[in-house]
Order: sequence, then structure tokens, then C-alpha cells
Amino acid sequence: MDKWVDQSEQVYSRQKELNEQYLDDYEKTYELNKLNRDLNKTLDSTSNIRGRNRLLELQKEINDAMADGVKMSEYDVGFLQKKLDLEKARLDLENAQTAST
Repeated sequence: MDKWVDQSEQVYSRQKELNEQYLDDYEKTYELNKLNRDLNKTLDSTSNIRGRNRLLELQKEINDAMADGVKMSEYDVGFLQKKLDLEKARLDLENAQTAST
């Protein structure tokens, strides 16, 4: 009986850890909406067609992640944020290269 109780406690604690790794729906929605606002500001301020297309692809990825039933961790949201930061830096670099020629 003790062995069964120990195993049950282990399963419960592992499941609890897994559940804590994922964001609640309202947190996920808030974080992804923040990303979308930042992305939209960048879209509005750029005229680079290729850059806009890359940003639109990233926006689709963010919107797909907002779908009901998609679990996301803080790491997933952070990864999307880093992708957006990278695209913004890439746009800045492309704009600087264009301006220097």
C-alpha cells in the first residue's frame, strides 16, 4: 500500500510541475497580445517589403499560438519575443545598408 501511495504522490508532483510550466490562458493571451502590438508598430513603421512579409509570417505564428487549446510556456513566449527582436534588428540592418548605398 505504501508503494502505491508513493507512486501516486510522484505522479501527482510530476503532473503539478508540468502544469506549472505552462501559462494560464489569460497570461498567454496577454503576452501574445503584447507581442502583436509591438509587431504591429514595427509593421507600421517599415516600408521594406521583404521585412514586412517576414513580420507577417511571424504574426501568423503568434496568432496560431493564440488558438484555444494551445499550451505555451514562458519559454515559448520568450522565444517568440526573441524572434521579433531579431526581425526588428534585421530590418534596422537592412535599412542602414540601403541608406548607405
